[in-house]
Amino acid sequence: EFRCFLRLDPQCALNYVELEAALKDKDWKKAEEETQQLLLQAADRRAEGIFNLESWKKIDCKNLKKINDGWKQASEGRFSFQIQRRIWENNQNLDEFAKSMGWIDENGNWRSYPKGLDYDKTAPGGHLPGWTGFNGNEALPTAFTRFKDCGL
Repeated sequence: EFRCFLRLDPQCALNYVELEAALKDKDWKKAEEETQQLLLQAADRRAEGIFNLESWKKIDCKNLKKINDGWKQASEGRFSFQIQRRIWENNQNLDEFAKSMGWIDENGNWRSYPKGLDYDKTAPGGHLPGWTGFNGNEALPTAFTRFKDCGL
């Protein structure tokens, strides 16, 4: 594609090698780091280091699917955006959703990102990949609508 040839589109240059290796090795922490870097690059938000409401809309479906499918396969269906979307659709309450993801601790406090995540396969279903810099109730529906539009 011409836009990719000229490197005008940040999504064209995504390199999944490190993510694929981390997922193959079940190195969830490294896979999380790689996922966030790929998503920030795809949304053209690397300089900012966080997402905004428009970020999810900018990420091409093929890239979301590739990341989602990698997580889903490596974790045997335990971790993926698709799992998160399904859980969200069952109860569209931010606090309840975050609790079920294990993103809120037993005292009701949000775990810090990324060090507060549980990088073990025994983490709650959908716990990974985590999200950085999202704005709660506003960002979740936007992201999950995008996931659904992309067939996740």
